[in-house]
Amino acid sequence: MTMLRLANRLANSVWLRGLTLAAVIGLAFVSLVPAAHSPPRTALPGAVEHFLAYFAVSGMAVFVFRRNLPVPILVTAMIAYAAILETAQRWAPGRSPALLDFVASAAGALIGALLCLVVLTLLARLDRAMHR
Repeated sequence: MTMLRLANRLANSVWLRGLTLAAVIGLAFVSLVPAAHSPPRTALPGAVEHFLAYFAVSGMAVFVFRRNLPVPILVTAMIAYAAILETAQRWAPGRSPALLDFVASAAGALIGALLCLVVLTLLARLDRAMHR
């Protein structure tokens, strides 16, 4: 079995799709839970946390759902989701929206998706090279 075929089987697994959806929901939870009940933070600046969270979740979403939805739609949806969650912080006690956090989230979503596509393209090329 080629590496790309193995990756595609993994992407189609129910558990990974469920994990990806749970990660998307997790973004809403950590974004909107009142500040007094917020999960522990890392030592990283908030914008870096936003970037890394959206980088990971967007990469997962593209990996898992790229055959069901066009990648530009997935990325646009992740960026819109970041905007909605950042704006909704206005009504979360102890939270406030920040443009820098949105920009970091959007950048993470875009770069995570692009990196996923690059890795998948490299896997496809490697598979072709190995089977010539």
